[in-house]
Order: sequence, then C-alpha cells, then structure tokens
Amino acid sequence: MPILKACHYSPVGGHHGENRTAAKVLECGYYWPSIYHDANQMVKDCDQCQRQGSISKRHEMPMNFVMEVKAIALPNNEARSVTAFLKKNIFTRFGTPRAILSDGGSHFCNKAFIRLLEKYGVKHKVATPYHPQSSGQVEVSNMEIKNILVKTVNANRTD
Repeated sequence: MPILKACHYSPVGGHHGENRTAAKVLECGYYWPSIYHDANQMVKDCDQCQRQGSISKRHEMPMNFVMEVKAIALPNNEARSVTAFLKKNIFTRFGTPRAILSDGGSHFCNKAFIRLLEKYGVKHKVATPYHPQSSGQVEVSNMEIKNILVKTVNANRTD
C-alpha cells in the first residue's frame, strides 16, 4: 500500500484515476494480484480525486502537427518589414508554405503583403478569437492542459 500511495499522492504521480494509478505502480516494476482493486479503493477514498474526476481518452483531442514556427522581433510593424522578413527568413530558408495563418493585424492585411502571397501562391488565412473553426481546438487544448495541471500541481502551487 505505501507504493500505491507514493504513486498516487506524490508530485510526480498525480491524482489520476484508478487505472492510471495502477499503471504507474506497474511502470515502477511492482505487482500484486489485487493492484487494480486497491487502486480503485484508494481513488474512491481520495477527496481530491472525487472532486476533480480523472483524465481519460475521452478528454484527449488530436492535435494538428505544426511543422515550424518562426518568431522574431521586428523593429516596426510596417508592411515592408513583414514582407522582407517573409522573403528573407521564411521563404528562402524553409521554402514557400502553402498557407499563412495570421491574427488579422494591419501588418498582415495590406496590399504589399497580399501581393507577396499572390506572387508565391500562398493562401492567407485569418484567425480571430471568435472564429470557432480556427480557435476551437486551441481553446479545448488549453482547457485540457489546465485540467491536467490542476490534477498534478498541489493546491498551494509550491511545487
């Protein structure tokens, strides 16, 4: 039982469901016949687990892979700086992308930027915070990350 408690209550263990807790014990190299029953009883008796629930496959959402993200501070937000950065640092180093996703700022929505994208055949997609098709996955992912952190970080956040 001390092994089960260590895998459940320790900062690296986390307050997850009975299956995940039993899996942590098995990963440590320990086994006994009633491991799943004991883990189930421990989770039932754990106040924090009963308040928060557990993480399951249902909560997971597939993420779209992002090839490369390049960020650099420019001296200003003018169209000329942004287009020069794209040509010099993005198109020549990584190749021409199929699409560019921006936040709709004025330095991304202007004639010079649009002409550059048309020249190279790049689609421009604008994502706004209220556009569920582009920001919904991010919102769900952030919510799940928050839930995981709540379950693994102490309430007083000292760890």
